[in-house]
Amino acid sequence: MLAGAVNLSGPAALYWSVELRSKEPDRVQPSRVVDYEQVFRDAAPGLWRTIYAFAAGQRAVADDAVAEAFARALGRADQIRDPVPWLYRTAFRLAAEDLRRERREPEPVREHTAASPAGLGALVPAPAESRAARRGCPPLRG
Repeated sequence: MLAGAVNLSGPAALYWSVELRSKEPDRVQPSRVVDYEQVFRDAAPGLWRTIYAFAAGQRAVADDAVAEAFARALGRADQIRDPVPWLYRTAFRLAAEDLRRERREPEPVREHTAASPAGLGALVPAPAESRAARRGCPPLRG
């Protein structure tokens, strides 16, 4: 059996040996060129959905994290051995940073203005007026 292989000792139909280590250490291959356009087409949709779920449905966080991860990958293309795991790791870190920042810096509280004498009725059209407006008719005057 090979060094680093797993043997689960059982019928061959149920288990098999898996080589866990390669014979040579992982090294960046300078001659290997990654087509990031193809990586984007293949990995970006799944990466975006994953970050979207991680960010609890915040589209802006997912959009920003995925776009920034790809931008950074293009800047370091010669240093990245396997781009897809690198992109996932980077996008998760960027999204987590955005979410932490949002927690630390809550949205500014809006100042409440005093209600006008007409109250909310001035802001909300009466039912007859809104139906007439939707039909394109002038509102009824009583």
